[in-house]
Amino acid sequence: MKISVVIPVYNARHFVIDCLKSVTDQNNKPLEIIAVDNCSTDGSWELLQEFSQEVKSVPIVLCQERKRGAAAARNRGIRLARGEVVAFTDADCLADKDWLRNIKSSISQDTVGAVAGNIFGYRPLKVVQKFQSLYTLRGLDSERVFSRFTLIEGGFSTSNLAVRREVLGAVGGFDEGLLVGEDHDLCARIYKKGLRIKYTPLAKVYHRHRDSVKKMLRQSYNFAQIHPRLLKKHFQKAFIVQIPGFNIRSERLPGRVWLNLASADKKLILTVILGLIYPPLFLLSLFYLLYLYVRNFKRGLSLGFNFSFEENWAMAGLLLLKSLVMTGGRLIGSFKYKVICL
Repeated sequence: MKISVVIPVYNARHFVIDCLKSVTDQNNKPLEIIAVDNCSTDGSWELLQEFSQEVKSVPIVLCQERKRGAAAARNRGIRLARGEVVAFTDADCLADKDWLRNIKSSISQDTVGAVAGNIFGYRPLKVVQKFQSLYTLRGLDSERVFSRFTLIEGGFSTSNLAVRREVLGAVGGFDEGLLVGEDHDLCARIYKKGLRIKYTPLAKVYHRHRDSVKKMLRQSYNFAQIHPRLLKKHFQKAFIVQIPGFNIRSERLPGRVWLNLASADKKLILTVILGLIYPPLFLLSLFYLLYLYVRNFKRGLSLGFNFSFEENWAMAGLLLLKSLVMTGGRLIGSFKYKVICL
């Protein structure tokens, strides 16, 4: 089974070569690496040309896609790919040496149309990067096979996703009308073909997370805005309520409703409301903030981090801020796509 690797590139001069090196250094070499420049203005294209001439171990195919958007860039790469499987990652990622080996072993079953892997933060230095290493793009700890897209689960990032080329052809590739969320949309359409997606934590890539709060919040807002669109596109009827500890789900009730009542901002708002009704209950807000501190501390230790007192509190604040921004994005998207998504 031969694998082509497709990497969209947009203004990635400072890290795209590290990404390419990590793919060329795989223990299981790819058939080819297809780097698709998507209107870069920082010299990325010239850097790609220089690097492709230096590398002899793996063929590097370079092309340019003038239609803006990662979906269009990936579709261009798919059209050029010769491998039976097309593996996707991003220019700001680095692949583990056994990334492709673990993908190949996981996609061997006929009913598996795609394989998704785990995504770790790459050398987080700033507090905002450490926070994202805890809460952004992280996968499960154990292997699992998914057979449907439920909005809550079943969607995977193209930072670490491999799909059979024939499946990509059958579903029509990525939806170029989506500037974000096109990866989850692709997963939803793979399931509709009766295929499964296998998740394996052994296929690992390392992602350079956003290095500023502003960039992180913009990314979170944009992705949250696409939730209502995915709800409308893939469900005729859906009633989903996420409550701490469990989820309520039905596709029999009329309308399209997705309420995430388990997000950090909503939990804090609930404790404040209870405090306004009965002032002694304001203590619940303090206990919840303390819970967030302890949660960050424990999650950090499980990943090998030892955060300071100040960092733990800062990340508690970032979690509340991010969840609030995502609620805002979902609210705006709800008006735009005429669904209820909060």
